[in-house]
Amino acid sequence: MEWIEGYAEETFTGWIVSRVKKEKDCNRMIARKWFTCHFNKKNKSEKSKRCTDCKASINIKVKKLNKDTKKNDRYLRDYDPALQAVIVINPKHNHNLHSFDAMSYLRSTKATRQTFLNYFKDGHGVAASISLHEAKIEMEENSAVVLGNSALNPLNSTVQHWYRLWREENYGDDRDILTKLREKAAIYEKEGVHVGIAQDPKNPSLWGAIIVTPLMARVQKSKEASEVIFIDSTASCDATECTVTSILAASPAGAIPLAIGLHNSQTTEGYTLIFSLLKSCNSLCFGGQPEPEAFMTDNSAAEKGALLLVWATARQLLCHFHVGQAEWDWLLTGKNGISSEDRRPLMNKFRDIMYSKDSEQFETAVQVFHEYCSYKNYTDRVDKELKNKEEWVLMFREWLCTRGHNTNNYSEANVRVLKDIVLHRTRALNPVALLDFTVNVWNTYFRNKMLKFAYNRTRGPYLTYDNLVKKMPENLIEQIKDLGDNSYLVPSASESATSYEVLGDIGMCSCYAGRQGAFCKHQALVHKAYPTRGLFPNAPAVTCDARYALGKLALGDKCPAKEYFMSLQEDIAAGNFTTTEQLPMPTIMDEETAMDCTPGGVELKEISEASQDCQLAEKELDMQPVTDLCNELVRLYKLEHGEYTTQQFNKLTNNLKRVTNEGQVSKTVACLVAASNSKAGKKRKGDIGCQPRSIARRREGQPRGSKRVAAGRPKSTDPPKKQKRQHCLSKNIKDNVKTAKCH
Repeated sequence: MEWIEGYAEETFTGWIVSRVKKEKDCNRMIARKWFTCHFNKKNKSEKSKRCTDCKASINIKVKKLNKDTKKNDRYLRDYDPALQAVIVINPKHNHNLHSFDAMSYLRSTKATRQTFLNYFKDGHGVAASISLHEAKIEMEENSAVVLGNSALNPLNSTVQHWYRLWREENYGDDRDILTKLREKAAIYEKEGVHVGIAQDPKNPSLWGAIIVTPLMARVQKSKEASEVIFIDSTASCDATECTVTSILAASPAGAIPLAIGLHNSQTTEGYTLIFSLLKSCNSLCFGGQPEPEAFMTDNSAAEKGALLLVWATARQLLCHFHVGQAEWDWLLTGKNGISSEDRRPLMNKFRDIMYSKDSEQFETAVQVFHEYCSYKNYTDRVDKELKNKEEWVLMFREWLCTRGHNTNNYSEANVRVLKDIVLHRTRALNPVALLDFTVNVWNTYFRNKMLKFAYNRTRGPYLTYDNLVKKMPENLIEQIKDLGDNSYLVPSASESATSYEVLGDIGMCSCYAGRQGAFCKHQALVHKAYPTRGLFPNAPAVTCDARYALGKLALGDKCPAKEYFMSLQEDIAAGNFTTTEQLPMPTIMDEETAMDCTPGGVELKEISEASQDCQLAEKELDMQPVTDLCNELVRLYKLEHGEYTTQQFNKLTNNLKRVTNEGQVSKTVACLVAASNSKAGKKRKGDIGCQPRSIARRREGQPRGSKRVAAGRPKSTDPPKKQKRQHCLSKNIKDNVKTAKCH
């Protein structure tokens, strides 16, 4: 009852129900209820600290209101509205009410509980919620007393209990994840987020879920989704070790997901579940095509097997970095018997095979490898891998639209975003929490990332574009030949007899860099020559059309109009601007008109003479400070009038002659005052000293005095710190060490 709760809060007491009498057991009352102090012996052991057998009580009864009850009850008869309730209070407690020990046993109010539920909803855990709540209490009056009141500042065990209940209500039981996932899926479906859930019919313990937000649905319709698709998985994101699989497409703003999969098994069956769910959700999810040009993955047998089952005719590519890393790790493993002197040469021979550009170079690299390698186990390993050479040898990717991506680094970076930015290196509670993080946090990150490129908040696209354009001489723009159908012939920058054919519609070039769809310098030159033709889907987002496309992809129907994404130069080219010639010019009034507009018709001549009188008055300044300063300078010059002093006085005079406005005067005077305040050889009184032991602990190169220790980028003269092993395969091969992980 609200009245009992308010009374308990005002009197620092707690009440429990001791007896209830319902309407069917009463003749003249609707209900009757007795409350007793929560320190009463009811429902307690006699040895309990909370048992003082307090006799304080509250008796509440509600009378019936009819003609029979009104006859003998003036409170029902004479008052409007009738006073039906009767409350009898026995306030005599046998214990302290205002001590911290008594307040620590008070039950928390509903408002306090709701406050903590809001903390949990905002992402705070038990410890963070308690700290935040206590910090808020300390800002209030009488905070020292409130901190000891459990009704307003609950105990840690109470908060943990609330958190446990809140977690079960919002994220379900870990033993039955699918039930809560289906509840969440129905809720998100109303918001336009599709969450498909399925179980393996042969093994019901295996389950998978696919998440497609409105942003991801728009990516599925884009041209980029029909090209190369990057797939990678990671675990250790929640307490149940659920696997998160991201399915990404390349865009001018980096990798953007088509869908995110959650599954509890990294087996072929587990991957097949989420891939089948994606296919059933939208069979043409790859830019209107049933499958993309290629999938790029690491060498995961389960992942590759599931892709083969769901999209049997799609081409599969292996990430060059993961292939090289696997080879290098195998060579470094001691049980394989490869000597340390042979590891680097063998790895270099393998890389020559992997980066072969044509069949002749490939055959030569394979032959050189077999002639050099004297380890049968490694020769057998490479021969086995060469059976799938179409997946990892570079020459087999020629004229395949990979946009120059030969690694799965997009997926690796995406995993790091998930763990560092979305989850803040803290595991989620369970897959239901991962679903919430994906829809509310991860999806927002991708949207804001695209908007940064659409709003020119990053200079990366412009730097890339300018670097490519600078590689081509400007006079070659005039030599570009338009072949029609958005095809162009661009002369080579180094060989005058060589030309390259550029295909503007699909963004490819006959040069080696552009054969896989990468944006090369020849495409950049054509793009610069014809910026308004809407060519090159692989170009950096440096035009209004490209930025508007990113805005539409990020915001959908809520995207602003195309004019919002125009830069200053594009605005001028479109003619949608206002020049100074079009602006209304101020009307120049003649002397007679101006005289009529002045208050009281005062003539301009009189106003001019009055202003001259004011200026003359302002010129009558107090020159005494200047005279005193000159006398002091003369005194100083007489004290020391050597050659050096004369030179410094001449420099000071020349510097003062350069001061021409009020702002420069103020700064000059301030500098002279600051310089006169410094006294050579005397320590400033405002310095805060440092303990000798604190100075002794500083590393070499740090100042030894009381000045602040430098922070940020170190000086070039500072000794280098010990660096972590870089995530660079070629450098690790050179140093003959293992490759470091990035997440």
